[in-house]
Amino acid sequence: MATNGSIHSLCQCQRTSHARHICSRDYKSISDFKIGISWCCSEVGHEIVECFVFALCSFSFRDGIEDPLDDMALVGQQLDQMQTIGRCQYEKTVTLIVSYFDSTARSYQESMQQGSPDVRLQEGQLTWLVYFIGSVIGGRVSFTNGDDEDSLDGELVYRVLQLMSLTDSRLPQGGGCERLELAMMSFFEHFRKIYIGDQITKSKVYKILAERLGINDESVLLTIYIRKIILNMKFWGRSETVINKTLQLFSDLSVGYSSARKLVKLESVQLLLNNHTVCRQLRLGVLPTFR
Repeated sequence: MATNGSIHSLCQCQRTSHARHICSRDYKSISDFKIGISWCCSEVGHEIVECFVFALCSFSFRDGIEDPLDDMALVGQQLDQMQTIGRCQYEKTVTLIVSYFDSTARSYQESMQQGSPDVRLQEGQLTWLVYFIGSVIGGRVSFTNGDDEDSLDGELVYRVLQLMSLTDSRLPQGGGCERLELAMMSFFEHFRKIYIGDQITKSKVYKILAERLGINDESVLLTIYIRKIILNMKFWGRSETVINKTLQLFSDLSVGYSSARKLVKLESVQLLLNNHTVCRQLRLGVLPTFR
């Protein structure tokens, strides 16, 4: 694969001379890359994103083929680069992601029901898409966004949470995908930084989540975070990487006075703090019950 953060190897479907120019260069730093593409974002930014997403979703995640997810350092560089470009013409970016995500998630569910070997292929594609969604949501800090873009973020968040519900349902049968789980943790961390915390005001992202999933405020979403953390502690004990990422997420959630106050008020957190038997149950593989 390319070095110095170049995304050339993932953009083999370039359609314009601008896209070819951007994707073929090697950049010494992320800041240099951002300067290099800022002048053309408004013109061809969406085409670059389309090339990137198309390449990722066309990749064959099968045995015997080199998996780009093996090099997470390079993956991180590529996502950092695409984070800025993805927020240009953001409505088009979201429409593109939603199209690929919905199609892949539907095929993934069908493959699981049929016991198809294509499950691994679709898990790889969804892993990339979840990483990309987390990245572009994290890119919100670089832009002055209005309510419309928060609503677009909500459309993406809704889909990741739906996918998480599906993948979590497979955990009791040992059907989890470690890489997809790590992508979920990355997504949750990006979302936490943008939409959970002391300085976060009411956002339209919660309006979308309320309409689709009944998640009408930060406290309800924090409950989902804690449920996910407990599920991971129960079912992912075999993966040190997943457990470490999960514990780091829990630690990061407690940063900030407002977030910490909301956390300790949650029934699930009170259960963990006040009942030592729960921790023992988790070690034994028994999932505590809470609303």
